[in-house]
Amino acid sequence: MPHNLAILHYLPLEYYPPVTNLIDYITHERIEDFKKVKAFSCWNIKGRKAFQGERKKEKKINIKRGPFPKETDNSIIRLFKYLHYNLFTLLNLLIYRPNALLYYESYSAWPAYIYSKLFNQKCRIFIHHHEYASKEWYTKTMKQVKYFHQLEKKWLYPRATWISQTNVDRLNFFHQDHPNLKKEQLRIMPNYPPKSWQEKTESSYQHIKTSKDDQPQKLVYVGSLSFQSTYLKELCEWVLLQNGKIQFDIYAYNLYDDVKTYLKELQSPYV
Repeated sequence: MPHNLAILHYLPLEYYPPVTNLIDYITHERIEDFKKVKAFSCWNIKGRKAFQGERKKEKKINIKRGPFPKETDNSIIRLFKYLHYNLFTLLNLLIYRPNALLYYESYSAWPAYIYSKLFNQKCRIFIHHHEYASKEWYTKTMKQVKYFHQLEKKWLYPRATWISQTNVDRLNFFHQDHPNLKKEQLRIMPNYPPKSWQEKTESSYQHIKTSKDDQPQKLVYVGSLSFQSTYLKELCEWVLLQNGKIQFDIYAYNLYDDVKTYLKELQSPYV
């Protein structure tokens, strides 16, 4: 019997290519396995083009969104936006009645908890983490996320069919934090790129093989940037020492002002 699947991803989809890749994969490769698929997220506030998903034949994954808090919002407006996503998503789950539910990280746990505990205990629960969150991290994060995590530990984790991290080290850390979980619940799901990249890579590889030996090696970084979470400054200094043997290209829309200033002041054709 085909499942009704709900995907809960509180943080805006556009910031996390792995979830948009998954939605496209389901659309192209597995859509016939489901009766319906719906995703619940928030609108992004960084000017990114809204991800809509792709259509296959007459089927398309329906994406519903709520407002996302801004740093300039006062506490009342921020609270309203948090409540909006959680209550709006829960209401839709009650109408939609999924029998399989995939949610990403503790941010998205509350609607999954209420729905699966009070309204549909037979719903299969799948959980994925973009990043490993340590016990220390949870002591410093937002109060509502701490609370959601307590609900996870009490109800969602023990009943989950699937809980995944992106690599074996993160999974081991997670299992150490939650030793009561069964090994058969725990999975590894790497951040694979879209299948379409393989064809582009194979065609590009032929060009690389025929390139001249004196061409610079190309290094590319894609993602968020800060001095606290990356070795950006050290890498740039190393690239400059290569004096043109390495070209370093950065693609980022989420970076701190001190990083922007540093990169502008480099004034290097190699970065």
